[in-house]
Amino acid sequence: MQVELTSLLEAVQETKTKMLEMSALNHLMSMHVLQQAQQIELLYEEVSMSSLNTYISLNLLYLWMEN
Repeated sequence: MQVELTSLLEAVQETKTKMLEMSALNHLMSMHVLQQAQQIELLYEEVSMSSLNTYISLNLLYLWMEN
């Protein structure tokens, strides 16, 4: 009985260690996903501003060519 309980305790401790490792890896992955989401938002804003600047430039060029 003592051997079975010791074996069970070791298995529980090993499972706990693995769960803690998985939790740490999950947190690390979440942080990377958050950083990527922020980078994507910044890139989207830059592309939007670039598109707006191109639109304005083309309209100004069109107006200039009309005169």
